[in-house]
Amino acid sequence: MKKGANQTYDLIILDVMLPIMDGFEVCQHLHQQGMQTPILMLTAKDEVDEKVRGLELGADDYWTKPFEFKELLARIQALRRRRRALDLVAVIQVADLILDKTTHEVRRDNKLLNSIDAKRVCDPRIFDRECWTRSES
Repeated sequence: MKKGANQTYDLIILDVMLPIMDGFEVCQHLHQQGMQTPILMLTAKDEVDEKVRGLELGADDYWTKPFEFKELLARIQALRRRRRALDLVAVIQVADLILDKTTHEVRRDNKLLNSIDAKRVCDPRIFDRECWTRSES
């Protein structure tokens, strides 16, 4: 699980029924650690409550077994497309905080933050906990 939080992946395919910690706990932990990689839960647990739980804990998609491989590939490609679209966003704004990924500037109340404050604000574990509003520059 440490690899999931500390590495960059295009997508994580996660089963719910894991031996030590179930997939719900893994999903929740990864998101609490600031991991932004899309998660596709692929599992035999097909109850509606299980699906809702997985999505509420941070999964981007929840799909049950058995499955058709062709559809699995299509779902993977769709999740990767959404992720790439988010990477193209140049300016991220949360309330009065603005992060410009092009200029690497961070502003709060329209005032440029110093580099120490900017590094703290840009920490994804801190930033991901907020509700993001995306705007194009």
